[in-house]
Amino acid sequence: FLGIKAAGRRALGKASVSGLHIALQGAGSVATGVALHAANEGARLSIADVHHAKAQKLAEATGGKVVGADEILTLEADVLSPCALGAILTEETIPTLKVPIVAGGSNNQLATAEDGPRLQARGILYAPDYVINAGGIINVCIEYLGTGDASLVREKIEGIPQRLEQIWTESAETGRDPATSADAMGQRLVGRGLRGRKCHRFANPARFLKIARPATAWLLVIGVALTVAGLVGGLWFTPPDYLQGETVRIMYVHVPSAWLGMAGWSGIAAASIAQLTWGHPLAA
Repeated sequence: FLGIKAAGRRALGKASVSGLHIALQGAGSVATGVALHAANEGARLSIADVHHAKAQKLAEATGGKVVGADEILTLEADVLSPCALGAILTEETIPTLKVPIVAGGSNNQLATAEDGPRLQARGILYAPDYVINAGGIINVCIEYLGTGDASLVREKIEGIPQRLEQIWTESAETGRDPATSADAMGQRLVGRGLRGRKCHRFANPARFLKIARPATAWLLVIGVALTVAGLVGGLWFTPPDYLQGETVRIMYVHVPSAWLGMAGWSGIAAASIAQLTWGHPLAA
């Protein structure tokens, strides 16, 4: 809902959805949340769902109007809000749209990557789906990681309009459609921008950890075995130095330890430079 309001401000200059006509595709839990918030703020709703009874129930609760599932995409309105199936914005359906804004909670709204530019060519403001509907994953991540409570979830969700504004501004400045701009911004945030694609294939933490986690145990075993072998060889089997005698053996502990310490600090320094310079997530 906050994303729909942001789109209204951007495209229509409206501070609220009061008086706006929202064509709502779907009558499930996501669509219900949007409808209740929008109705409370004075929006006019047209609701469609393949299950007519669900659409009717939601319409009665919000003062909306039920329309056919085959009509919703061609309805003249201020906002089309897809909150049901994905891949509904296609080469065939985009020319039939009669709205200045597409902003909804369903996933994968664009059938193909080419459909983002098609919306832009028609002058329709698109709110990229995985940005506007990020509230769910924000809540799951904070709960899973245990990094905050409901107030932090609310704070992060309230930042969605700002992120959309950044995407739309970048889109306007670069000429790319909002979906492409959102993808580019996401790639930068996870360390997969164009500058790093060739030399940072594993810059994505999820991809790196998929390999690193199972390899850690094997590398630990190999490291311990090599350390033991080195110590045994250095302390018991190497001959004494002609000048220092047996005391030379301390080098087999001291020198590797010094190199290991310097390597660790050098790695931290390199990671710090990468994080401060490029915002590299793996370095962080």
